Amino acid sequence: MDVVILILAIFVGLVFLGLAVKLALFGLRVIFSLAFVGLLVFAVIWLLSKILTLF
Repeated sequence: MDVVILILAIFVGLVFLGLAVKLALFGLRVIFSLAFVGLLVFAVIWLLSKILTLF
């Protein structure tokens, strides 16, 4: 009986570990995409300011 509980505990632990890794990767992707969008917006504003100072 103890072996069954042990196997179940390991299985549940692995499932939770997989979910945690998935969540971490998703969080990283969200953070990187947000940073990328922020950089793009910054670049556009910087270019617009450069163009406006020419006129």
